[in-house]
Amino acid sequence: MSENRQGQYGGFGADLKSVQFRQEREPLWRELERLMAVVEQRGPDGLSFDESLAFATLYRRTLSSLSVAREISLDSGVQSYLEALSARAYSLMYTRPNRPGLAMIDFFVRGLPVAVCAMWPSLLVAVATFALGAIFGFVLYHEDLGWLTAIMGTDSFGGRGPENTVAELRETIYDPGGVAQRTQGWAAFSISLMINNVGVALLAFALGVAGAVPTLGLLFYNGLVIGLFYSVFHDKGLGLDIIAWLSIHGVTEISAIFLGGAAGIHVGRGVLFPGRKSRSARLRENGRRAGEVAMGAVLMLILAGLIEGYFRQAVDVLSWRLFIGWGLGALIFAYFGTGGWWQALRRNREP
Repeated sequence: MSENRQGQYGGFGADLKSVQFRQEREPLWRELERLMAVVEQRGPDGLSFDESLAFATLYRRTLSSLSVAREISLDSGVQSYLEALSARAYSLMYTRPNRPGLAMIDFFVRGLPVAVCAMWPSLLVAVATFALGAIFGFVLYHEDLGWLTAIMGTDSFGGRGPENTVAELRETIYDPGGVAQRTQGWAAFSISLMINNVGVALLAFALGVAGAVPTLGLLFYNGLVIGLFYSVFHDKGLGLDIIAWLSIHGVTEISAIFLGGAAGIHVGRGVLFPGRKSRSARLRENGRRAGEVAMGAVLMLILAGLIEGYFRQAVDVLSWRLFIGWGLGALIFAYFGTGGWWQALRRNREP
């Protein structure tokens, strides 16, 4: 009888020990579960700086609790719970889930905007270099028309030049005929444009390994061509018309070229100014982020090719061309602005 009572009391004492053990530590486990749910839904960037530190601390304390639970032989339920909790926390802290669909969504929602905004100095240099080339081209055209032939050759812009009349130039902007005639062969044309534009962006990115100097030259040259091209129409009183004609695809296209150029400049910065890291380590770090931006530029250029191949011919109303082109530009700015700058600002405010 006494042995039975002792066994009962011993079992009751073990149960009481398990209850006390769990009551003392359960709030910490619940908080770890909450933080893990945030990481699973929004990724590690969903945690604030303090929450990230808390996550690591709670993970270590959970492992300690599991070790104690095993040592004092607590009930199997508590041990199983702590083992599952520790394994789940470990997978979130040290491994990346193999979920391509979610990874792609995360890239577009967070990765690409943050990568673009993180390299804003390079982006600013790319925009300034392109703009300088455009201004230089405009000045050269009005200084001496000989520069146009010297730079672009005799057939400067596919039959568009200073020798054309206003009516002829206007006809190249507003193609005659119906929509079916204007859009005939748009698919083949858009594919050729995609290949050309993607090549320019990737070349600007790849040339960054040479210290970004060739990238800057490529950006300046593209700006120079735009400046010369605009000047041909500006001198005939068709400045706004050619801006609208270019806008419907050019806002997206030129923005993508800016991104490709910024990616190349960012890589070049790693080569020329590695800082405290080794040049190879800095190049790997900058190249990883620049590669994300270059990928975004390629996708934007594919979109620009589709727009240029069809909508530029189908839409022949000046106001609609401006609305479509700069409307897309506003969406691009909002995408990178709200996605990247807002997240960067939030991080800077965190202690």
